[in-house]
Amino acid sequence: MSQENIIRAWKDENFRNSLSAEERSLLPAHPAGMLELTDAQLQSVVGGKGAHCYDCTAGIVACTLPIYCGVEQ
Repeated sequence: MSQENIIRAWKDENFRNSLSAEERSLLPAHPAGMLELTDAQLQSVVGGKGAHCYDCTAGIVACTLPIYCGVEQ
C-alpha cells in the first residue's frame, strides 16, 4: 500500500472502511496513538476549566465554558 493511501486510511474513515480486511491488517499503527476517548475521558474534558451553567435567555439554561451572559445558576 502506498504511503499516500496509508495516510488517507488514517484520516478518512470511509476510505479505511472501504479497504478489505487484508488491506486493513497491513496498515501500520497510527503514529498519534489511540484515536478515540472513552466516555469517562470525554466527561472530564472541558478545555482545562470547569463547566458552568448560566441562564442566558428566558428559561434556557446553557452549560458551557465560562461565558458570562447572565446570572450563574
